[in-house]
Amino acid sequence: MLIGRKRGAAKAVSWGAPAAAITAGTAYFISSGIVSIWEVIAADVLLRMLASYTHERIWSKRRYGLRPVRIFINSQTDSTWDYLDR
Repeated sequence: MLIGRKRGAAKAVSWGAPAAAITAGTAYFISSGIVSIWEVIAADVLLRMLASYTHERIWSKRRYGLRPVRIFINSQTDSTWDYLDR
C-alpha cells in the first residue's frame, strides 16, 4: 500500500494531543519541584515512547489514507512497481 498525504496529516494532528498533554505534565512537575528534574525527564522520555508506540499501533490497524499498489513482474527487467494514482 502507498501512504497518502491525508494519512500523514491525520497522524500528525492526532499525535498533537497526546504530545501536548505529556509536555504539559512535564512542565507542571518541573515547575512544582516535587521531584527532581532528572526523574521528570526520564518519565517524559518513557511516556513519549509508550505514547508513540501506542499511536503507531493504532494507526497500523487503520486503512485511512492508504492507496492500493498494483505489482507486476517483468521477466526481462526483474520486478517493477506500478502505483495507482487516484
